[in-house]
Amino acid sequence: MNLNIVIFGASGPTGLALTRQALARGYRVTAITRRPAAFELNHEGYIIPGRLKTARQDLADFMLNNIADEQFVRKAVAIGSAV
Repeated sequence: MNLNIVIFGASGPTGLALTRQALARGYRVTAITRRPAAFELNHEGYIIPGRLKTARQDLADFMLNNIADEQFVRKAVAIGSAV
């Protein structure tokens, strides 16, 4: 499947569950987390070339600084196939 998913808060319980399910279904996932190096799935054998990427972002900072900028939000989620 060629679906790209961006998951904010990927290191939390819900984010981890969503990321695991998405990978199990063959989706490509960009996991947004405050601490990518400590991201649990990086240490569980989920590193699948081209299917799981992690990116550092504090969601609270992101929202406070950028959410009012519509063009920024469009660009930030453009890598996903759906929002």
